[in-house]
Order: sequence, then C-alpha cells, then structure tokens
Amino acid sequence: MALIEFDREPTDRQLRQFAGIVIPLCGLLLAVLVAWRLGRHVAGCGILAGSALIALGGLWRPALARPVYLGWMYASYPIGWVVGHVIMGAVFFLVVTPIGWLLRASGRDPLRRTFEASRTSYWEERPAVDDPARYFRQF
Repeated sequence: MALIEFDREPTDRQLRQFAGIVIPLCGLLLAVLVAWRLGRHVAGCGILAGSALIALGGLWRPALARPVYLGWMYASYPIGWVVGHVIMGAVFFLVVTPIGWLLRASGRDPLRRTFEASRTSYWEERPAVDDPARYFRQF
C-alpha cells in the first residue's frame, strides 16, 4: 500500500477539474511571481495567457490537459513521497517514542512481557460473555 497513489488514466471529470482549477491558479501564481520578482511584466502576461489557453483547451477537450496532468503528477509524486515519510517519521519519533520511554521509565509493561520460568503457559483466561447482545454494544 502506497501513501500516495495517482491514476495514470484520469477520467474526463478529473481532467476538467485539473484544467479549470490547478492550471489557472498555477499560471496566475507563476505570472505574478515573474512580474513582481523579476520585473518582467510582458513575460508574466505571456505566462498568464498560455495558462489560460491550456486551461480553456483542457475544459473544451479534457484529453488536451492529460499530458500536463500526468507531468504534474509525476513531478509531485516524489515530493509527496518524501513529505509523507518525513511526517510519519516525525510522528513516530516525536510522539510514539516518548510515550514508550515514559512507560518504560515508570515500569509499566502493557504486554506483560516478563519471563517466568515456573509458568507452563502464558495463556490468560478471559471471562465468558454471558449476553450475546453485548457484541452489538462494542463501546
């Protein structure tokens, strides 16, 4: 199971959504960045016009947006993979590990992993369920 999966055969609806939302927003962001940071207003207008044409083409015929969509997905997949693993590692080392340290420091062992040579079995008897309706009230 992967953390992030993307469909290499997107539906027309997905392509239209991509063409109508992502392409114009990214084009606008890039145009503003080029015009504001680099002072190239003509280039910014060209980027804006190009993204508008690609977006309109993708809305008109979703197959025209497919190469842009797949390029976007292939470019963002490694970023998502790295960020996902970094976040999972951070949660493990910043949340789960300190909880384990606290349990170990307090002497608590929820799994009762102590070895007792005198025991023949580590099986723990549980009380039988008297009322079958209890299965429907799990919490």
